[in-house]
Amino acid sequence: MIKLILDKDCDRIYEYLKTNTSGTYSKENIRPWVEGNNVSLKDVEDKKIYSLITNYITKLSIVTSLKYKEIIYPTFIDLVLWNKTKSMPTHVDDKIQGFEHRYITTVTYLNDNFTGGKTFVNNQEYQPKKGHTLIFKSKDPHGVTKITSGQRGILAAWFTKDFEYFSLYDK
Repeated sequence: MIKLILDKDCDRIYEYLKTNTSGTYSKENIRPWVEGNNVSLKDVEDKKIYSLITNYITKLSIVTSLKYKEIIYPTFIDLVLWNKTKSMPTHVDDKIQGFEHRYITTVTYLNDNFTGGKTFVNNQEYQPKKGHTLIFKSKDPHGVTKITSGQRGILAAWFTKDFEYFSLYDK
């Protein structure tokens, strides 16, 4: 994991996320976005938050391109609020229909005042740390352990090698 964003910026994005999502949860499903607990970058209405996120994604694109020694492009950015009881079983991001172009997955933790909600990649578990980003290939099996208390806020971003899928959603 690498720290690429200031704690104060995490706080601003996290507050925006909490204010602009449903805050509800259902025990019947495990996916927060099914319940309206996510905000895609294209739907961020606050210009300062939008700018903060796009500047961060630009930095993350550069760092990730250097790490993998390839030019990569952002393709989708999503803020997600994970409530207590949520988890994600092992899966890969590049085998989902319509998202085969995903090459790199990143998870940036906006807070760490919750329990559970660890990310696991290739059987290695990562403890969320505010402001830190986990970067891995989208083909790597990964998931999230059950959140046992609090709420987990993340900025998830996917990157591609295919320029055709480059997108930052102009405002």
